Amino acid sequence: MTRFSRRQFLKTLGVAGTAALTGCSKPVRLLIPYVIPPEDIVPGEATWYASTCRECPAGCGMLVKNRDGHLIKVEGNPQHPVNAGRLCPRGQASVQGIYNPDRYTQPIARDGQGGPVRPVSWEEALRKAADGLRGAGKKRVVFMSHLMTGAEQDLAQRWVDALGGTYLIYEPFAYESLKKANEIVFGTDRIPDYRIDQADFLISFGADLLETWISNVRFARQFAAFHEPKQDRKNLFVYVGPRLSMTAANADYWVQAPPGTQRYVALGLLSLLAKQGAMNMQGAGLPAGISDFTPQVVESRTGVKADLLRTIAQHFSRARKPLTLAQGMSFQDPDALETAVAANLLCAASPGSRQLLDFSNPVSLSEVAPASDIKALIDRMAGGEIGAFIFYHANPVYSLPASWGIEKALANVPVVISLSSFPDETTRLATLVLPADTFLESWGDYSPRTNVTGLLQPAMGRLFNTRALGDILLSMGKATAGASKFPRKTSTKSSRSHGNRKPKDSPVGSRLRHSGCKVSSGEGSGMRGKGRRRGRESRGPSLFLRRAENRRLRKRRLSISLFTLRSSSSTGASQTAPSSRRCPTPSP
Repeated sequence: MTRFSRRQFLKTLGVAGTAALTGCSKPVRLLIPYVIPPEDIVPGEATWYASTCRECPAGCGMLVKNRDGHLIKVEGNPQHPVNAGRLCPRGQASVQGIYNPDRYTQPIARDGQGGPVRPVSWEEALRKAADGLRGAGKKRVVFMSHLMTGAEQDLAQRWVDALGGTYLIYEPFAYESLKKANEIVFGTDRIPDYRIDQADFLISFGADLLETWISNVRFARQFAAFHEPKQDRKNLFVYVGPRLSMTAANADYWVQAPPGTQRYVALGLLSLLAKQGAMNMQGAGLPAGISDFTPQVVESRTGVKADLLRTIAQHFSRARKPLTLAQGMSFQDPDALETAVAANLLCAASPGSRQLLDFSNPVSLSEVAPASDIKALIDRMAGGEIGAFIFYHANPVYSLPASWGIEKALANVPVVISLSSFPDETTRLATLVLPADTFLESWGDYSPRTNVTGLLQPAMGRLFNTRALGDILLSMGKATAGASKFPRKTSTKSSRSHGNRKPKDSPVGSRLRHSGCKVSSGEGSGMRGKGRRRGRESRGPSLFLRRAENRRLRKRRLSISLFTLRSSSSTGASQTAPSSRRCPTPSP
């Protein structure tokens, strides 16, 4: 019998254990360092890229942190006029959309609504989409998207016009009652740019300006300037609403009015101010019977004490620039239109208040389709008048009232195409899913209001087999209406020619080659690397750009100035932020 020494026993045990672990584990992938490192990547060192947040219509500027080719953090852009370096939790969480495990990774076809799904190639998916659009016929194609402006909106409108269809901009928070009230009182159905920081007295009728109302980050910054104690005074904020929201908690007076009674408080204030004669109420268009809303009547209907109402009216009359805000959405206030009209009348009665409403610089939310157009579309769907319905970042099945019956109406539409990146209630009913890139992977521009335009650039290369929205529309348009109506090769050429700018080369990310598991460079992200050396492919595992494309990328490198602030003065001059090669690291 052969005797084993202690050393031989340990050797045999180690070899057997290694073999067992190898047989039960996945194949080992080697991480090979960069053979030819990209110029803009230093392993372990982050690079910041400026872009615009598209999680909501506010359009805040953001700085995106990219390390080793992966997006890991976003912060507010301190040079952006909307948010000035701040970012809401929704914007901070936008990074998770890139790596969402439920995200669509490639086109999907479904055999009828509710049928089984199967992955398809882009060629097959676009062919199916083109066949469906051709079969839909003229004036039977509807394209619905979230709020888009600039080049994307122009391309979507041109695409719909070429197919003879209809384009609708849909947002769950459309502030339709607020727009209607502005038309009644001020003669325009636009949402103005509110200057809260210049007011000296603020009263809100359910408008949660610190949470979700229009542009919460910008209004939070303005509110901080408004509410900061001055040397001789402190501006007061009164919130009228049924719920102790975060905005109500920051108010000096929270007037707890039951749901649907905020309008009585506003009418009571109008009645008091008219009787006191402290303000010029001529030409304000006061409704008939306003004098009937005495403090005692308001108290009987709302429970708000008459003395408190008189105190609020006294503060309002003493202010030089009081500002009144209304929520303007009927699902929170059943009488949202009446409340918004009363709030506007309070502003119209004070010359100083009118200076705080800039209707020459309206918010882009003013372009959202009204509920009547959406209801008419559902009726056409139910009647079989719609042959194809395409939607992008819109989920009407979830947000519209169930009584409208949109889910049943979609069953009568033969072709339902979703361009969304994630599954939702409406995409579940789609017969074809063509996943578009997320905004952190896309080129584009967005204007939250008239005099502010923010640009978007990819912060990293696309992770999955998705495409840009414009490229999807151009491919379907060429296959359906002909290449003559869509001469551009890519959507980036269209976006760069928007606004009479000279078109440049398209981004090169669609031609990127993935030669390994590690992603180190992105589509148009400004990270430059060499993918060829003397005609040979690089063997590194990184994602590189081809050499010829690298030269074109240098020519069109974007600076940190990824927003343009057009001056609202009469000269029409434009102002641009100072440029630099990279975005500075934001301060903590």
